[in-house]
Amino acid sequence: MPLENEYRPIIIRTEVQAPLNKWQLCGTLIANHLRSGNNLLLDGDGVLLKPDSLDRPELTTPKIITPIKTLENLGIKVGVATARGGQIIDYLCNEYGLQMKGPSIIEDGHVVVSDGIRKNLASPNHSIFVADVRKRLLLHPEFQTSWNNVRTLSEVFDMFAFCPGGFQWQGKFRASFWFFANGDKDDHEILSEVFEPVLRILAQENGLGYENDLDVSVGRMSVGNLGILSIKGKINGESITKGTAARRLIQPWVLAADGFGDTALATVTKKFKGAIIGVEGNLDVSNEPPEFLNSADLVLRDPEELAFALSHAANCLE
Repeated sequence: MPLENEYRPIIIRTEVQAPLNKWQLCGTLIANHLRSGNNLLLDGDGVLLKPDSLDRPELTTPKIITPIKTLENLGIKVGVATARGGQIIDYLCNEYGLQMKGPSIIEDGHVVVSDGIRKNLASPNHSIFVADVRKRLLLHPEFQTSWNNVRTLSEVFDMFAFCPGGFQWQGKFRASFWFFANGDKDDHEILSEVFEPVLRILAQENGLGYENDLDVSVGRMSVGNLGILSIKGKINGESITKGTAARRLIQPWVLAADGFGDTALATVTKKFKGAIIGVEGNLDVSNEPPEFLNSADLVLRDPEELAFALSHAANCLE
């Protein structure tokens, strides 16, 4: 038995919380901005959807849907920024039950969707020009109706051919065509010899200047040797980008993106006092992602980590 006057130490137990990991820090940052009235803007190509899902849209991870739904049920407006056409919004709503009521940027910045209303940034003549391009290139001797045909001619017979880009990337103001990118011609030769003569004629017929009103480029993806001809528009000689569209938005936003085609959008996001979450892992060939990721407030390893961060943000807001 202890003696009556024996000293007995008092032990006080305290719980020491482990430091937050990166996705928890990210979730807290997102929650703080959303609590201040920000919208959530998700990159549609590489963050929400796989950039190489050529045949049909495919999620980067199914884990991202539940936290988006939770945030929407908490009153957060969620939108998408993408090079794909407006049908992608309908797809996300119909296929996964998302609301997608936040401002969205589609067709690589040519169209802004706000409160369900679509505003076109390019000139009306540009949409007529794009429709004419699709009709005229159907008659081109190297035109094929499908990507499988293009690959067969290129790989088996060593012939150049092209086809319309996937339906996801087609819009009223933006068109794309695909070709197999392993031939002897470089990008400049393909553009100047195959496409430019037709595009110049159609631009003139529609009252557009080839240099001042059109943004025509050839790019490549590392998946399947896919070459992409993109036909977009300009405003006062400046190429239309997601950043161009973002300047038409009113409320600030939290942007989660991988960086491919997102540098201009990131600049406007910072100007509007929004937050930028970088997400690594894009398969596209570009020098943009490193620059973009360096400008981000926090960088996550992949879309799955973003899903965890959004879940944590929802928990903070509940």
